[in-house]
Amino acid sequence: MIFVFEGIDGTGKSTVSKRVFDYYKSIFPGRVFLFSEPSDTGFGRKLRDILKYSDFNLNIFEQVLLFDADRSYFVRNVLLPVMKSNNIIMVDRSFISTYAYQILNVENEDLRRLLVDITEFSTNGVFFDVVLFFDCDVEVALGRRKEKDNFEIRGVEFLNKVRENYKKFLLSGHEKIGKVVNIDASKPLEEVYNDVMAVFREFVGDIA
Repeated sequence: MIFVFEGIDGTGKSTVSKRVFDYYKSIFPGRVFLFSEPSDTGFGRKLRDILKYSDFNLNIFEQVLLFDADRSYFVRNVLLPVMKSNNIIMVDRSFISTYAYQILNVENEDLRRLLVDITEFSTNGVFFDVVLFFDCDVEVALGRRKEKDNFEIRGVEFLNKVRENYKKFLLSGHEKIGKVVNIDASKPLEEVYNDVMAVFREFVGDIA
């Protein structure tokens, strides 16, 4: 079963996903995995550096190609092998982020269709059972961030558009997405964690 954690940075999704992972890996040793996008492969780590620290002025087309190349490699070499067993898989970001941050901001229809096709191909048909969308005001999320990446420095207006893109996409009934759960990320972190654990207990159970 695959759970995806989505939302803009500063919503607590990465912190909470790590806590949930730590909890369940103690219950189901060797059967619980936590991944992220960009991936932790060599390619993914280089991509993280480009996004966070470089002065490359990448356009949307170039950004999507990089994300999709990393995703394709990660899915083929890392994700698909662990999907062959009855494992609990958590992913911090997915192709959904590519739609929210890049594709849905493209005005040229031909280019948007091309990017959609490439992005869909990069997922290799993987189906996400549950998507947890961490949502809160952009100002709140930015206030929690000590270090801002190249997307966050573009400001509140851009991130508000990303937030709306998330909502639009998750309401579209995409064929590779099962249940969507909205998480109120404006709450204190402990409450957010408890809300997420309630979702996991519904789908995974709890023997503790």
